[in-house]
Amino acid sequence: MIDNVDDTLYHLFRNRLKLLGSPVAPEQIRFQPPDADWRAHLTHLHAKPALNVYLVEMRENRKLRSNELEREYDNGGHVVAQRRAPARADCHYLITAWSSASEDGTDPDVATHGGTSEEHAILHEVASLLEANLPLVPADVWAGSFPAGFSADLAVAVLPTTVLPVDGFPKYGEFWGTMGAAQPWKPAVYFVVTVPLSTTSRRTGPPVTTLSGEFLPGFSANGAETVIDVGGHVLYSGDAVGGAWVRLETPAGDLLESTITDDKGRFKFKRIAAQTYVFRAGATGVGADERQLVVPSPYGDYDLHLHT
Repeated sequence: MIDNVDDTLYHLFRNRLKLLGSPVAPEQIRFQPPDADWRAHLTHLHAKPALNVYLVEMRENRKLRSNELEREYDNGGHVVAQRRAPARADCHYLITAWSSASEDGTDPDVATHGGTSEEHAILHEVASLLEANLPLVPADVWAGSFPAGFSADLAVAVLPTTVLPVDGFPKYGEFWGTMGAAQPWKPAVYFVVTVPLSTTSRRTGPPVTTLSGEFLPGFSANGAETVIDVGGHVLYSGDAVGGAWVRLETPAGDLLESTITDDKGRFKFKRIAAQTYVFRAGATGVGADERQLVVPSPYGDYDLHLHT
């Protein structure tokens, strides 16, 4: 997924950034360490400025940690899988600008600028572009047209981002100390984007639709009565129907109980006796259905399918 974050940042810079007023060519943006190999690459750019975008650190964002379970449902509203809400990782980027312009003859009074001034201008452009795209939304950056293999989770994500954190990158001196003796300290746009870590779904199987127990009036062990809770779904063309009415009747048509389905089409009848019932359901503009069922059902199926 992090490689897709890199791809998204590249696409953002490639298409919406102007390096000193000129469109950006692919070779002007790289995600490699700004070391000797990077400096060797700069010699092949024929004096064009460049942007180095380097992921220097990852840390878990504990503030966004959650124990919530995310559930997946089938068309009937049944829970078929669940997974723990993903942890979040803060990805810390240092973005540096590189210009080969000579410092000789620098004179801002006559609009003559050397490499350092050009790099400052580029850093301002980069920070402004990132600030204008907070939070980072890959679907907006790619205009909904993602490359092959792009993470499905990232495609629908809204990524929290921070541009130029107040505290700065805490190991900046150590970072440049590892980039080679020939490399002086350079300013950078410090950028943090928070991405979800991938989690796996666990199959949960079909829901429990029947619960039974013994009701003991007066706490007496004599004359215990078995009572049953049953539940099901009201469906139309395979989709859950919320707000449908459901009636529990005797085979003779006498109403015993009634209820309304929730937004996932679910209904429940509690503490009913083991016997034969008629389950009847309907919804305005959709249709109706009825089934005569023995409770408890040996198949655990109490769903009703509306039809016109």
